[in-house]
Amino acid sequence: MAVSMQREEVRVGTRGLPGELQTPPETAGLVLFVHGSGSSRASPRNRFVASVMHSHRLATLQFDLLAEAEAADRRNVFDIALLARRVEMALAWLQMRADVGHLPVGLFGASTGAAAALCAAAAQPARVGAVVSRGGRPDMAEDHLERVQAPTLLIVGGDDLEVLGLNRLAARRLHCLHELEVVPGATHLFEEPGALDAVADLAARWFASAAGQSHPEAQFELGIYYKDGRGVARDMAKSAEFFLKASQQGVGIAQLNLGRYYLAGTGVAKDPVAAYYWLTAAAQNGYMDGLSLRAPAAEEMTPEQIKETAARAKQAPRRAEEK
Repeated sequence: MAVSMQREEVRVGTRGLPGELQTPPETAGLVLFVHGSGSSRASPRNRFVASVMHSHRLATLQFDLLAEAEAADRRNVFDIALLARRVEMALAWLQMRADVGHLPVGLFGASTGAAAALCAAAAQPARVGAVVSRGGRPDMAEDHLERVQAPTLLIVGGDDLEVLGLNRLAARRLHCLHELEVVPGATHLFEEPGALDAVADLAARWFASAAGQSHPEAQFELGIYYKDGRGVARDMAKSAEFFLKASQQGVGIAQLNLGRYYLAGTGVAKDPVAAYYWLTAAAQNGYMDGLSLRAPAAEEMTPEQIKETAARAKQAPRRAEEK
């Protein structure tokens, strides 16, 4: 089904670079496209990807990073620092707009544009919520890679062997939450049947998840990522932090996991009272394992503590669908 879109031809930033801003109804976030070498806002591949973003309630901004005269000088096309500054200029321009300035922003970079996107994300961590690279050259971001904080998805074709190797090396330098997705049988431009569809779906889901990080389910998923070391260094304290955020918004499975953490002292200081509280809350949200799991905590509590904690747990946050 076609999405009803609001389209606006714009001039971006102090350079007045031409672009197109497209906004779907009930927009959840915005994706800024960072085109690679030899490409522009008219790139048919990125326009297709943008259409998939719109179906996920994500607005898109596609603009030319270089003026026509600048693009004629091929040195500018590979000047990552210059391209990154243009991305930062666009981020500042977006923030000043009343209609989209409040939205979380992701960067979608292709080829050399991926390096520029990562450099801009490292320089503007408060403004960039996620990064996706399509057949990109993240290695060209060099020392900026270690400073990227935004969750980063690297998408590479399985038959694009040289670029795949460079992405694997770059991924090792990323300290942020990151994943490397390989599209089987795809080459550099993802021209094979279904390849670009796979890229668009992966990217849209990544950006939509990042845009929803304030949502409790997304916070629980981040807790799992840090618990299992999926795409990021295993960090039980971080896992506990995200489980707590989700628990405070009534996610029962997060409450169950958090209770276990307090029971064992995993990622948090061991605390039988906190364990009893969250395991009881989880049981009230339908995760009945909490009742049996809280027994060891009760053994370390006084009868008064058990009574008082059980009473408090009755007021614990609950999700409507879990009541």
